[in-house]
Amino acid sequence: MHLNKNFEKSVENYTEHKLPNQWIDTLIQQKYFKLFVPKSLGGLELTLLEGTKKLIETAQIHGGLGWVHNLGAGANYFCGFFDEKTANELFSAPDTILSGSGFNSGTVQSKDSCYIINGAWSKCSGADHASHFTFNAVNEKGETNSYIISKEKVSLTPSWSSFGLKSSSSHSITIKNQSIPKEYLFEIGKQQSFSNYTIYCVPFEQFARICLSATFQGMTESLLNAFKKLDKVPLKVNINKAEEQIQILNNNRNQLAEYYDSTIDFSNQVLKESVNELGIIHAQLFETLMQLYLKGGMTVTEESNLIHWQIRDIMTAIQHYMLK
Repeated sequence: MHLNKNFEKSVENYTEHKLPNQWIDTLIQQKYFKLFVPKSLGGLELTLLEGTKKLIETAQIHGGLGWVHNLGAGANYFCGFFDEKTANELFSAPDTILSGSGFNSGTVQSKDSCYIINGAWSKCSGADHASHFTFNAVNEKGETNSYIISKEKVSLTPSWSSFGLKSSSSHSITIKNQSIPKEYLFEIGKQQSFSNYTIYCVPFEQFARICLSATFQGMTESLLNAFKKLDKVPLKVNINKAEEQIQILNNNRNQLAEYYDSTIDFSNQVLKESVNELGIIHAQLFETLMQLYLKGGMTVTEESNLIHWQIRDIMTAIQHYMLK
């Protein structure tokens, strides 16, 4: 299954701070935010390899769309870290989309059967489209844990100041004296349910790096196609080089994803290093794209051209530590 709706790109949907609602609705309708959610909860229950192909697809369409899709589908992977009853409560709705932050910038207090949350977190990609937010907070004992909260209890503040991925609605969130059930605490990496779906056994950092690599590949393929349309002879050598690097990246990542889909032993240090080596390929590919930028002429500097904004998205995405 592939997306069957046309996504018409414009400068405006690169520069506005929110993606078109119809784009998000299309992803919801085709369960693209539920790549890694069990079928019993209305998800697609894909393997890691299958999921990465969907992530490439959306990023090929539009960098911001791919980024929001990645962060939303990737966070829905947390489904397996809740007990089955709570997971059903949180993830069975068709429009469940998670946004959140990994920063430890909040506090939590235990009170009877609930927790009281206070804090502020930045860079929550896809915030405008999220049904829930995940965050880290420190309790009275100085321990850091992860929690989830519904969007109704969260205040959004547009704060994304980077020059790329502007459409990713990567806002800041504030939570003031809001309560959540104690069942909304979860531990990343500790599978609590859906034991037959082994993707929840994959270490989160390796899972996230492989997924974000797929999104980065889709973004670079889209940019490369834009460079091809410039039809300049000086670009051809670097275009060929970039295509070769993309193929190497795709092959390496697919091998890793297939291994993670089939293994029950995740303690292999060589395997972890192989995932980290994807960052080397990302950097090499980025350098080739920057050579294309240098040879692209004034066209690529003009804000009225789509390729200019595609370049900005790539330059912003490569700064994410999961791509390094």
